[in-house]
Amino acid sequence: MTPSASNTAIGRSGDWQGLRWRLLVDRLPLFALVWSVILVLWMAVYALEARLVALPAIALVVCQGTILSLAIVLARRDPEARRVRVITVAVGVLIGITTTVGFGVMGGSGDAVAFVLLALYLTLALLFAWGWQAELVVFGLTIGPELAALSIQGMLVSTYMMGGAILLGMIVSLLVAEMSRRSLEAELASRESEARFRGVFDHAPVGMAVAGADRRFMQVNRSFCELLGYAEHELLGKSIADITHPEDAAATADALRQLVAGEVQSFSIGKRYVRKDGQVVSGCASLSLVRNRTGAPLHFVAQVEDVGERERRQEALRESEGRYRALVESQHDLIARSDPRGRLTFANDAYCRTFGLSREDVAQGRVNFPDLVHPDDLGTVAEMQNGLSHPPYRSRVVNRNRTPEGWRWFEWETSSIRDDGGAIVELQAAGRDVTERRAGEEKLRDSLAQLQRSEQKLRALAARQIVIREDERKRLGLDLHDDVCQELVGIDIHLESLRRRLGPMSTENAATFERVSRYLNALVEHLRLLARDLQPLPLRDYGLVDGLRSMIAGMSSETVSVSAVFPTEIPRLEESLEVAVYRFAQEAVINAVRHADAGTIDLVVSVEGGMLRLEVRDDGCGFDRDQCHDALGLVSMEERVLALGGKFTLESAPGAGTTVGMVCPVDAPATPPTASGRLAHAR
Repeated sequence: MTPSASNTAIGRSGDWQGLRWRLLVDRLPLFALVWSVILVLWMAVYALEARLVALPAIALVVCQGTILSLAIVLARRDPEARRVRVITVAVGVLIGITTTVGFGVMGGSGDAVAFVLLALYLTLALLFAWGWQAELVVFGLTIGPELAALSIQGMLVSTYMMGGAILLGMIVSLLVAEMSRRSLEAELASRESEARFRGVFDHAPVGMAVAGADRRFMQVNRSFCELLGYAEHELLGKSIADITHPEDAAATADALRQLVAGEVQSFSIGKRYVRKDGQVVSGCASLSLVRNRTGAPLHFVAQVEDVGERERRQEALRESEGRYRALVESQHDLIARSDPRGRLTFANDAYCRTFGLSREDVAQGRVNFPDLVHPDDLGTVAEMQNGLSHPPYRSRVVNRNRTPEGWRWFEWETSSIRDDGGAIVELQAAGRDVTERRAGEEKLRDSLAQLQRSEQKLRALAARQIVIREDERKRLGLDLHDDVCQELVGIDIHLESLRRRLGPMSTENAATFERVSRYLNALVEHLRLLARDLQPLPLRDYGLVDGLRSMIAGMSSETVSVSAVFPTEIPRLEESLEVAVYRFAQEAVINAVRHADAGTIDLVVSVEGGMLRLEVRDDGCGFDRDQCHDALGLVSMEERVLALGGKFTLESAPGAGTTVGMVCPVDAPATPPTASGRLAHAR
């Protein structure tokens, strides 16, 4: 088994058992070859003595060849399985039995068969190195069948001679098997140790070299070559003095002398080396000496670390820390670090200046952050700290802190610093004084609240004005219908009575009376229509559906088609709500007729889920709402909807028509009916 194979086996099996099984598999072909040579040589001896029988000899070779081939195939299927040992033991047993039978058939003598079997046992012990236990198993399983075969074939010698030969052969084969096993394990252990050393040596992050007793390099690793700028083959054969700076040569020679003399076991020394390109590098070398069993020096082992690189890293670290400290110290924000209990471990100048602290107090751990927090805000700060134990391990809090000027508001951004196990080891906080900002925000909130109250008052005033306007319309409509119209009808009656009393009159006077009567009737009809618009009687008497249908009937013409759709049943609603919805729809339809140049106007009203929805769509010219800031009709419609606690919607674009809508609760608080409203109902 080659060293590489053994190393591979160690790597794959991870224990001695797996290595042994793979050894058996790897040496089965070698055993087959060696045993074939022994068998052929012995058959050649028989042939020279004219005792070889061809047919048994051929049968023996074929049988044993089959056994060995089958064993090799089965063992290679799983080289590290425990059954490999069973296969090899079975091979030894079968080869022993078939050899005994074959030589017996060919007429061999007992001593010749014993010699061949001893050669078999020794070959198994040497090649398989499986120890005395496996060798004893093979011996025990083969000796019985072999004695039986020899007895049947008449090849047994005397009992004492046979017993002595068997005992001697067994002792020799067991000793050889055990010695082979121990020798192999020692060799494999040495190879494993060497392989591990080679792995550590080659991949070490520091330079490593092995020099002989003559101070010349025998082995160097990659880091050592990179440190000195040489290739590996260029360093091998060079002496330690060849790479040592001349000024450090004496110190190096003295260190090596002390190691050889046994004054020290190892030596660490800082010295300079000369690279291939002539540059000088600083290094820290650790030297040790390996001796043989007699104590004579074998070779030196050196570990060299590039101190210059380490110094450069340390200098870079110091510069980085200096820049970080300068950045932190120059900040106007307050920056501090503390342990998990809140005891400060660091604070910048701005922090110390704001809270009236000294650097000594902070450095000596005499300042606790919770002591600076307002008692009412301790709970908020505790919640913030609890949140630092969960991703994203960052939290923000605004609280009051005690300063020499009194309590002031600060906004803190805090993050946690955790160890490898996830435990919080330190807290880092950055804060700023937000007292003035918070005061401004308070004033802004107060102003906003005051503005909202003013807006509510204005909306209430607008709603009241709408109610007053509706009351005036009701009163005016009643006056026109019940007073003015009745008076005009009475005038027309008196005029007709006068015409009759005057008797026959001229055609011109009769035409004048007729014309005056027509004017009075037309005026009465016009005033009645006006009174109906001021107070729609169908809305009052029959509800919203009939009121809207009556309204759109008066709006439709030959050029404009106005329709109303009611997808759901519309119940009777509060009078003020019905009037507001009616006026909204009336305004929307009138706008579409007068300004949109629409051919079709659709009105959709539904009540569902406690909400009333109204939508008026037209196919008119549309408009850009951003250019209609002074559209009083739209403003009036929106105010009506807002007074009902609803939402106003408007969709329009030039050439794309207009859709006006409203949504409001059907249980909106109703305006109490006024005196004129009660009078209207009474009439």
